[in-house]
Amino acid sequence: MVTTMANDQQRQSFPQSNKLEQRAHARVERVERALIETYTGSTNNGVGITVSAKTTNVSVTGFQVKLTEPLKVGSILNTCIAVTDHQARYWLIAEVRWCGRNYPAKGYTAGFCIIPGEGSDYQRWLEAFAGIDQHARRA
Repeated sequence: MVTTMANDQQRQSFPQSNKLEQRAHARVERVERALIETYTGSTNNGVGITVSAKTTNVSVTGFQVKLTEPLKVGSILNTCIAVTDHQARYWLIAEVRWCGRNYPAKGYTAGFCIIPGEGSDYQRWLEAFAGIDQHARRA
């Protein structure tokens, strides 16, 4: 189990229509397998369900996924992203910032903000993807 240590700045809510302009870090397109643990019922007595998803892009502090089920905005969920070329899995805590239905395709797309947490791979993720911002500044 991972313990959440949320940061007020990271928990700020960004309006979906203006999210591109408010991103603090560059994103890169990247398709990777993601597992997201969701809950049915109350979070205290709820049942955990793991949903499979695919990332569409990642950054130092967040990622976007496509999945078959909608997610509740504001939910803080345990996630695992398997990054193929790193030969690593990253266990992360992330907040659902927005979720929308895909039209005309089926399914949903959701944006996540990664939150530091005890027992998570937050620091490893930061180190692994720090180059994204450096590369974007040179472009």
